[in-house]
Formats: sequence, C-alpha cells, structure tokens
Amino acid sequence: MQEKNSKRMLDKERYVPYNKAVSLQQQSVQYRRLDMPPNKKLRHCRLNRGLTQREVAKAFNIVPDYYSMLERGVRTPGFKLAKKIADFYGYIVDDLFFAEAKNDMFSSEQKKI
Repeated sequence: MQEKNSKRMLDKERYVPYNKAVSLQQQSVQYRRLDMPPNKKLRHCRLNRGLTQREVAKAFNIVPDYYSMLERGVRTPGFKLAKKIADFYGYIVDDLFFAEAKNDMFSSEQKKI
C-alpha cells in the first residue's frame, strides 16, 4: 500500500499545469535566442528563479566571484560546470552557452558560399 502512495506522490511531482508549462516553454524560447549573449541568459535565468549569485554559486560549489564573472561574460565555464548550470536552469548546454558560437560558425560558412 505504501508503494502505491509513493508512486502517486511521484506522479503529482511530475504534473505541471498547462498554463505553467506554456509559460516555461515561452521562457525557453526567449532564452534560446541566438542574439542574446550567454552571460545575459545566465542572469535572466537566475533572476527569474529569485536567486542571488551567492546562492547559485553555493549550489555549484564555486566561489561567488567566479559566478559573477560568468554573468558578466569575463569567464567561460568548463564543460562540466556548463552542463551542471544548464541542467539546473532546465536548458541544453548548447542553447545556454554556445548558441552564439553556432550562429557565428553558420554565418562564416554562409560567407564562404
């Protein structure tokens, strides 16, 4: 019996109301814009969750100054940290950090043609 109750609890945790799902999808599209720099995406994601830089840095076991540098665009995270941050905010690493690089690569390829 207890197993059924725990399964129901898991199902309730996975349930997302339609209006919230649509809102999350719209936010996802907004942050995937190729013309928005990764540091601005990071800042918007953090602010939308109502978190401070110190709280986010603590969640990833990094120094708050380093996270601040990421948000200012002074530093770029390694792949492992980028993956953790993208997962935390619910994005794919490429969409959050490397979309501009993809865009630049495609535009340089188009210039060759």
